[in-house]
Amino acid sequence: DEAIRLNPKDVDAYYNRGLSYANLGQLQQAVQDYDEAIRLDPSHAYAYRIRGEAYTQLGQPERAIQDLDKAVRLDPQLAGGYRVRGEAYAQLEHPEQAFRDLDRAVLLQPEDVDAYNSRGKAHSQFGQYDNPENMDLALRCIMSFGSNAGPPMLPNGFYNNNYTIVQTADHILIFTEMVH
Repeated sequence: DEAIRLNPKDVDAYYNRGLSYANLGQLQQAVQDYDEAIRLDPSHAYAYRIRGEAYTQLGQPERAIQDLDKAVRLDPQLAGGYRVRGEAYAQLEHPEQAFRDLDRAVLLQPEDVDAYNSRGKAHSQFGQYDNPENMDLALRCIMSFGSNAGPPMLPNGFYNNNYTIVQTADHILIFTEMVH
């Protein structure tokens, strides 16, 4: 409060006080401070993102999505914006949009535990449990039987077993070189 009294145009003071209110569970007061931060700086992507999260927690996913659209438009690398927007779409029972955003959040910030948790909750909510397409690429590897590990390929590791494996974020190529 003192920082705002000393400088009522300090965007970060409103943003940070809003965070404090949110941590105390006082979401309406938090939203008021985020409103003021955005009024003072309409390009503050984090203020839109965190206000969107407050709206999600208040059960107002439509308002949340409006803010989160602005947040990711201002900062397309804002993984938290995609995660929270995915959660808002899940509240609205829109699985396609929810998974699009939750997958994007994981892709942008693969170390973010919250993104994986939110995506897992969405899979549970929409009854998508055992689909291998729901797994990360590292978990989709098919293991062969016998003495060689990896995708089952002829000639089973004894002859002509030169492979080049190339992987991108959404594709994998396994090139078999034939040696005669």
